[in-house]
Amino acid sequence: MTETRSTSDRRPLAIGIALATALYAVVYRFVPYEAQAYLLWPFGALALYSGARLRLWQAVLLIFLVQAGTDLAFYAMNSWKIPIATYMCFGLFVLLGVCVRPLLRIHWLAASLGLFATSIVGYAIFFFITNTAAWIENSRQYYQPHTFETLMQAYGEGLEFLRARPWQFFSNPICVGLVFGAHVLFARTFFTSEQFGLEQSR
Repeated sequence: MTETRSTSDRRPLAIGIALATALYAVVYRFVPYEAQAYLLWPFGALALYSGARLRLWQAVLLIFLVQAGTDLAFYAMNSWKIPIATYMCFGLFVLLGVCVRPLLRIHWLAASLGLFATSIVGYAIFFFITNTAAWIENSRQYYQPHTFETLMQAYGEGLEFLRARPWQFFSNPICVGLVFGAHVLFARTFFTSEQFGLEQSR
């Protein structure tokens, strides 16, 4: 039994896909702002996949290293403020990935619906937390005084951003599908021990 557990804990495919997605996320952050509008937004996929396929501490460490490493680089280059609320959002994204784990053992349709739903819910959480943080931190002077009306104004400006860059929202579930789809493909072909539904519960 001990040998079976140690073998099932080896996840080269999951670690490889998570690291590849993390590398893309780092590259994405350094791409010029205008060009980002045409790329897949990777952070939801990275956090969901890591939460679903890695141990919780590994998932949290990976997503925070990506975010903190790039934040520190931007701070050094441009003195940009480190967005603390973003860390909370990605931490919740990871927890959503943990919640998807049981669905991956049931049926591909349940897993697909669960992943699509969590990708949408996760981005909605990201939207509300980051825009609420912008309102609390007075990122615009006219957010004062802090009233319901100025909070709605902050949300409205967030929606205006999405209207101007809708691909960021729609690319999130697409990137999630590509990352998990890559896992299914490679697990079926090269890493059969990591196929969804065949692994032991951990």
